[in-house]
Amino acid sequence: DSLLQETTKMSDSEVNYEEWYHTRFGFYPPDETESAIVNAAKRGDLQKIKEIISNSDGKRKAGVLNHANRWTEVQEKSCYDKSWEWFGGTALITAARNGNFEIVKFLLLEGADPTLSSCPSDDEYETALEAVQNRAKFGNQKLEKLKAGAYKVEEFELDHDPLKFVEGIFKKVNTYGQVIKLLQETEKYWESASYAHASFSKERSKAFAANPNAPTNLEEYKKAIELISCESNLDPYLVQGVAAKFSELQKKKKSLQPPNSKYHQPQIPWMSSVQSQKKSNLVASMSKPSNCSGCGKAPAKECVNHSCAGCCKGSCPRHGTDMPVMHNSFWWD
Repeated sequence: DSLLQETTKMSDSEVNYEEWYHTRFGFYPPDETESAIVNAAKRGDLQKIKEIISNSDGKRKAGVLNHANRWTEVQEKSCYDKSWEWFGGTALITAARNGNFEIVKFLLLEGADPTLSSCPSDDEYETALEAVQNRAKFGNQKLEKLKAGAYKVEEFELDHDPLKFVEGIFKKVNTYGQVIKLLQETEKYWESASYAHASFSKERSKAFAANPNAPTNLEEYKKAIELISCESNLDPYLVQGVAAKFSELQKKKKSLQPPNSKYHQPQIPWMSSVQSQKKSNLVASMSKPSNCSGCGKAPAKECVNHSCAGCCKGSCPRHGTDMPVMHNSFWWD
C-alpha cells in the first residue's frame, strides 16, 4: 500500500494515529481532505474558484485545477483486508455533478481536464460527463413520474409550493442538459490522459507539474466552448400541468398521515361541506335569518344546523361536543 509505505517513513511523533481507521487485520491513514477549489465547486462559489486560480502560477495551475483527494477503500475479509486507493472528484467533476453550468464552463476554459475519472464511493467511477449524465438520468426519471402522477411524495415535500418545486426540477434537468453539451464538445479536442483512471497513482501529480494533458487545438476548443450557452425554454403550460399533479399527490399523502400528524384532519360529517364553501357563502348561510327547525325560536348565529342550543343535534362549531376545537384559520382561510 503506497500511502502506508509513505507513512512508515515518518517518525511516530509526526503521525497522529488517533485519526487512523483500523480493522482486525490492519490500520489505515485517514483520507486526504478535499482541496479549496473542490470545496468551492461544491458550494457553487465561482468567485472563490477564480481567486484560487488567479493565485496559481503556470507550473502549479494544472495541479490546482485538477486536484483530487486520495482516499482508501477497505474491505475486511474473514482472514485479511483488501484495500484500494482512489482519486476523489476534481472541481470539474464536482461542478458537473451539481449541474453548475457557469463553473463547468469556466473550468474548461481555464484548462481543467475532462478526461480524468474519479471514484466518489465504493464501486462507482465517473468522469465529469458521466457524473452529470447520472444526475440528469435521475432528474428525468423524477419528472416522468411527476408527469404520470406516480411520484412518491416524501414527507419533507408536503409543504413545498407545487409550482416552485416542479419548476425547479425542470430548470435543473435543463441545466444538466446544457452541461452535458459542454462536456460532449470537449471530447472532440481532448485525448484521454494515461493517468486519467480513478486508481490513485503519483503519475498524475508528476504529469501536472511536467506535461499536463491539454486540448489538441486550444484556440478552436475555446471558441467551441464559448459558443455554448445555458438557455432555458420551459413550457409554462407543461410546468403548470405537472405542478397540479404534484399538488394532488401532496393532498393524497397528507390524507394518509397518522392521526397525530399536523396534516391529519378528523372526518366529521359537517366538515367537508363547510370546507367546500367559499367564505362568502359560509357567512351568508350562517347569518341567514330562519327559525329553529325544532322549536321555531331564533337559531344561534354560528350554528350550521340553524338551531337553538336546545334543539341542535350537535356536530357543529357552536354547540357540538363531539369534535375537536378548530383554529380560526380552519373557517376563514
